[in-house]
Amino acid sequence: MLDYARRWLPPLCLVLAIAVLLVFSNQPECPDNAWDGSPAIARVGDDCVYALQLNTYIRDLSLGLGPSDQGSGADGSDLAEFLLERQRLESDFGLANAAFAALAQDVALYQLAKADGQSAPDGEVMAVMGANRDRIRGLGTLLELHELARESDLEGFRDLIERPEVMQLIPVQGEEHLLVLFEQAANIDLSGAARAMEIHEGLLESIGDDLYWTEVFFELARWLLTIESFRVAMDIAESALTPDLQWQDIREKTWGSTVIELTDAAPEGVSLTEVGLYMNELHALERDLLTR
Repeated sequence: MLDYARRWLPPLCLVLAIAVLLVFSNQPECPDNAWDGSPAIARVGDDCVYALQLNTYIRDLSLGLGPSDQGSGADGSDLAEFLLERQRLESDFGLANAAFAALAQDVALYQLAKADGQSAPDGEVMAVMGANRDRIRGLGTLLELHELARESDLEGFRDLIERPEVMQLIPVQGEEHLLVLFEQAANIDLSGAARAMEIHEGLLESIGDDLYWTEVFFELARWLLTIESFRVAMDIAESALTPDLQWQDIREKTWGSTVIELTDAAPEGVSLTEVGLYMNELHALERDLLTR
């Protein structure tokens, strides 16, 4: 028996070594020079994801724009409860883990949608990019108004809010209305928005305004529109389940079958164990909302 082991063990080890090399050689390379040096933080399926992309998701979670709200038919109280519970999960597991989970799921769903032949026209992607760019600019204006109101600078507040581009966002209907807005602006809690803007400014500092929107965000917008095209076009099987629940099944199965690997450049706050636990609880929360 010992002679048999000695005879076959070296060839077997060689075969195993070759198999391991083949597995790792098939892994996609993640160049660290993407977008002026943004490091690759993970592989999700066959795609690499980067720090700039994760920070975009963290920014949006700071604004309360996390994973898309489930259950369009839910009444207001159910949806409000869902959003509060989702916020609690984000707090319990950490914003970085919640954002990474959302990013990884979108990448996995995008891969599924691409395999189905779905794609998003550049014109639609550009429209989404422009809308989000305007939204962030509007957020910056809102924070400026908030700061002016806190400093009791009525004239500065008036000058800013009466600019034509701001009036399109916040129309002022007379002096009395302006004074009401001035008082309200000082009392609004914009801590989440301020945090989001801080993250956004860091994104722009690292890559530049135009490059961020036309490349980093452009790619993210393409993912989301392609996923939505897939959701709309998918063949809903005859089932007792609603289309929303069937889509929830697809999201959960896709998540469960996707291989995720962190790189050495992954943020210290991201843990695949915590990410998995967060996503399990989030999926359960979404399913509960859809079955009410």
